[in-house]
Amino acid sequence: LIGIIALSIFKNNIYEVKRTNMKKYAHEISEIVSPLLQKKATTEDTKNILNIIGSLPNAKLWIVDSEKKLLAISKNENSMFITIDNSAVKEIYNPLIINGLKGIESSNELLNPYYEEEMMTILVPIKDSTSNVIGVVLLHSSVADLSNSMDNFFLYLILALIGEVFIAGFMGYYFSKSISKPIKKINSSALEMARGNYGIKTDVYLKDEVGELASTFDLMSLKLKHTISKLIEEKTKLSNIITSMGDGIIALDTNLEIININGSAARLLSCELSVVNIDI
Repeated sequence: LIGIIALSIFKNNIYEVKRTNMKKYAHEISEIVSPLLQKKATTEDTKNILNIIGSLPNAKLWIVDSEKKLLAISKNENSMFITIDNSAVKEIYNPLIINGLKGIESSNELLNPYYEEEMMTILVPIKDSTSNVIGVVLLHSSVADLSNSMDNFFLYLILALIGEVFIAGFMGYYFSKSISKPIKKINSSALEMARGNYGIKTDVYLKDEVGELASTFDLMSLKLKHTISKLIEEKTKLSNIITSMGDGIIALDTNLEIININGSAARLLSCELSVVNIDI
């Protein structure tokens, strides 16, 4: 998303810079061409026009004179004007020329059928000393260099995106493993504890939430082992006391069924002692 926004800003910026520079040159040209259209041009004016055209890379200059003829300015001093009589050109540029003859400046990116390439066109009215419009300057410049810059920028953006996907995938895999591995260890320890292996430890030592969970589990496991040991110890003590008593003890349930009997009771009743331990 940042790359797309940057691409849009980059495109707008380089196109705006090119448009601004072309407008500046178009205004200079309109001032120099004005005496030419008024038949007041000198040899120096002609040289200035050719010098300006020569200083503009990939620039093409057209002018519309008072007779509304569309002329291309040649860089050759012997044939300065080249008449353009192309129906496709007139169809595309007539709306711009009409606005220019009304004194309206404009700019556009169009496919120029005369040069057969995409070009940025700047249109500036030519005015005489009384500010009357006597013609129009059309300055064209290819946008192929801008398109190449945009293509290169887009290529770098795609390469950066691919690199980001690989880096994000690696980091995601690494962090998911660092989280899932201790969780699996805690789950395995919980299953072992459910089988009766109390006091088992997870051996997970982390400083995050998963580490806190593992520490709590280890503490619970140790406390549970201690509690079970105490219960077994108490059971053993009670069983030993009852077994060693000289008095006979018989435990009955609510249905008067014998559930436990000690050795003394069995001897007194002259019966076999099958179970002498007391289950609690």
